[in-house]
Amino acid sequence: WHYTHSSLSESFGDYNQKGLDMHDVIGCGSAAQVYRAKLKEDENERWVAVKVLHPRMTWLVERDMWLMDTVAKLLHSLPLDFIQMANLPRAASNFGNNLRQQTDLSHEAANLHEFRQNFYGKNGRKEESSLILFPQPIQGWVSHDVMLEDLVEDATPIAEFLKDESEQGLAIRKELGSILLRAFLKMV
Repeated sequence: WHYTHSSLSESFGDYNQKGLDMHDVIGCGSAAQVYRAKLKEDENERWVAVKVLHPRMTWLVERDMWLMDTVAKLLHSLPLDFIQMANLPRAASNFGNNLRQQTDLSHEAANLHEFRQNFYGKNGRKEESSLILFPQPIQGWVSHDVMLEDLVEDATPIAEFLKDESEQGLAIRKELGSILLRAFLKMV
């Protein structure tokens, strides 16, 4: 909890005074931990998800990318045409750039904003009829290490549908596959 408090304070100052009341952990992934919190703004309060990067995540990624880049340059220096044609330093650099973006929650917030515009339109009118939900990052509560977003509680994770081996489950998966294909094509 100490690291989470420190990250919140560094990102937003006195977050308690600004209306953020942290509650319980609701998830943990490879890069971040997610908490449920209550956000009070003016006279309104709502439940939100607070995503906090794991301690030293950026440093760990940079260390790993340095190692990968060093090995790629070493291999590229070997006098073997097939290795040089692969251009491993460029591949490592491209991979590193993508990985660095994954450890910047402000970049994730920008992507969520873009996804929401692509799916729901600029004014968000289509959101109510959409079968796919993207949480809304909360303006003023996004930094490199911390992001607040809408808490989506009434949705079913895709993994739940994959567990159902019944005929009805297979039919739902087929329908879900069609929906996800259309969603993927919208993103491309």
